[in-house]
Amino acid sequence: MPFQQVSLEMLYRGLYHFTVAHHKGLTDHPVNYFAAPENQDLGVIKRLRKRRQIEFVSVSEADLTFEPWA
Repeated sequence: MPFQQVSLEMLYRGLYHFTVAHHKGLTDHPVNYFAAPENQDLGVIKRLRKRRQIEFVSVSEADLTFEPWA
């Protein structure tokens, strides 16, 4: 997984939840905790977004005229 897909902000926020789970004896390793399917709602991994499509506008030479003010 590319590092760019990891949200550092959400990782820092999720450390609180990991600490609570660790004190309860539910987990002992942060990577396993954040990778578990039941913890995907913490948002540590960024969702893939659709790329924006760029619309190209056809411009004619007549549209590019410049008339300076008098």
